[in-house]
Amino acid sequence: MPGVPNPNGEHSPFIPGVPNPNADDSDMDSKIKYVDLSGEKGNKRTVKVGEKFSITLKENTSTGYKWSYTATPSMGLTQMGISTSDGKTSSGTVGEESKKTWTFLANKAGTYTLTFTYAREFDSAKPAKTQVYTIVVK
Repeated sequence: MPGVPNPNGEHSPFIPGVPNPNADDSDMDSKIKYVDLSGEKGNKRTVKVGEKFSITLKENTSTGYKWSYTATPSMGLTQMGISTSDGKTSSGTVGEESKKTWTFLANKAGTYTLTFTYAREFDSAKPAKTQVYTIVVK
């Protein structure tokens, strides 16, 4: 059976240090430090194994542009969620910029690069914006 033996000798399909999607993590969030890296363009940032961190970028999806990212290497950081504000003000104006927030869990020591690109999915042209974050996990 694939997986790793737990302390009881049973095998688990989950990898140590990687969140179990079926686990009750209601108590986990109270033990995890959140680090907001928004606006830290091009900087090397340090977080500890087990910390969650977030990056928030502004976008205007009514133009067809939206942010996406790639992680290099892909292991060591786990995307925990994405949230988006609606971009509407109390006046109800549509087409205003919204904010997109990615939350990651640093689960393995190493150096990782998150490259965010602001582009239209249907357009093969160069992205309108690129933001690069170097994350050092200790």
